[in-house]
Amino acid sequence: MIQIGDVSSIQPQTDVALLKGVQCELMEDTLYFSSAAAQYNYFWGKRDTTLTWSQSTPVSVMNGVLNVKANADKVMECNYLMVRNQNFSPRWYYCIITKVDYLSPNSCQVRFTVDAVQTYFFDYEIENAFIIREHVSDDTIGAHTIPEGLETGEYMIDSIVTAGATWFSDFVIAIYSTYDGEIQPVDGAIRDNMYSGVAPQFFEATADGVSAANRLLQTLVEDNKSDSIVSILWIPKAFKDGVSATLSADRPTSLNGYTPQNNKLFTYPYVNCVLSNNNGVNQTLMFELSDNRAQINLSYKTAMSCNPSIICIPINYRGHDYDIASKVIQTGFPMCAYAIDSYKAYQAMNGGAIATGVSQAQSVVGATAQGATSGAAMGAALGSVIPGLGNAAGAAGGAILGGLAGALSSLGQVQGKLDMPLVAYGTSGGNAQYQVFDEYPEIATICAYVQTIRAEYARCIDDFFTMYGYKVNRQGIPSRHARANFTYTQCSDIRIGGNVPQVYMEQIAARYKSGIRFWSDTANYQNYRVNNRPLGE
Repeated sequence: MIQIGDVSSIQPQTDVALLKGVQCELMEDTLYFSSAAAQYNYFWGKRDTTLTWSQSTPVSVMNGVLNVKANADKVMECNYLMVRNQNFSPRWYYCIITKVDYLSPNSCQVRFTVDAVQTYFFDYEIENAFIIREHVSDDTIGAHTIPEGLETGEYMIDSIVTAGATWFSDFVIAIYSTYDGEIQPVDGAIRDNMYSGVAPQFFEATADGVSAANRLLQTLVEDNKSDSIVSILWIPKAFKDGVSATLSADRPTSLNGYTPQNNKLFTYPYVNCVLSNNNGVNQTLMFELSDNRAQINLSYKTAMSCNPSIICIPINYRGHDYDIASKVIQTGFPMCAYAIDSYKAYQAMNGGAIATGVSQAQSVVGATAQGATSGAAMGAALGSVIPGLGNAAGAAGGAILGGLAGALSSLGQVQGKLDMPLVAYGTSGGNAQYQVFDEYPEIATICAYVQTIRAEYARCIDDFFTMYGYKVNRQGIPSRHARANFTYTQCSDIRIGGNVPQVYMEQIAARYKSGIRFWSDTANYQNYRVNNRPLGE
């Protein structure tokens, strides 16, 4: 049992020092110290020697009130204090001055709040937490891809990757027929991994090539083989030669001219590669999903048929040698309209029918006479019925009408045959699709467009990442010293252990939940332009 005499024999001694220019606050920013000695030396070095004293009256840090025998204006120059009731505990309490009240010309009252993070810096221990954001210790490109939900604006094209320059700028005419250039039947065969009973005849897109194509069409028509023409295509020369290549889209080293400090900006959605057939089909690819994060490799092939196709497939992507699900196909190349001389085609199909029709024209006179005979009989009958018209007059009129009708009938049959080329000439087969291949050859192929966000957005996001790190959404123990100069962390749920009073443990937890940044270099406190590389790099 404590005796009254024992209590009265204790001589309290409290050490107090008011500090100036301390780089600590109760919001986001605080200091990191590697040892308690380094921490003490920093704070003690900030003391105002004229406002440093020892007293016998203990200071209640819970109450947060301290009477100071000094002018209030002088005390207001200080922003921090440290106090130790050394008879009861060797602990230094580091406190933030929140208010200075004037009492008299030579005295004032200081109100303060214990800075729990600094006071218990080496006592509290985080046992577990769900970390929302942090400055990561590993900033390898592709290591952190959790979406941030930040505005990125419109994309800028950094580079365009496509097949050989001349493969899709030079075009040919392809005539698919069951007959070859020598008008010999084509044998069915496996062509481009598929059976085909027709074969293409290629013609260069030159005056000579066009003339040769026209001669083939004319020959097929004259030989009654116009139906053998399956299609006429206007396609890139690459289909004639056959293309099988591997293309590579390289990840950019800057974003629209801006080089970021944080490597997350080299991942999606800030950088991407869009695989497009330039006709409405687009596939967005991410560099970080490629086995080689510095580039995306693409398998590029052409397949010739009546409906020729280009297929482009990412390789070594998303864990697959060939990511078929991410493929893009280009097809639907324009079919050319073509003219058939309808008269020659008709003549070829009907043989002597035209000659028979012409011989009928030579018998017009006979037809007229025959019509007159039958017309006379018809006219006589009319004359007996119509009052005032005699049988003889009716017969004469009927003969004239009948002869004219017979002549017109015969002439009409021949004229229809002779006029056919004029009416049907120019009738086209196929389906013409207009495309400006000459000015924009990329329309005829598949391209990979490497895109980045604009420099304006990149700079804003880079600054945000510099101050607040990346979204990580992981369970673990947050670090106070993962970077060279400052380390930020924010947690949603946190469990803290250690020899810390509950009230101060709650203060520490609240600061972690709202986000806290530890500065390890006091000379660069709140200098976000300093190099803040991950430790160990």
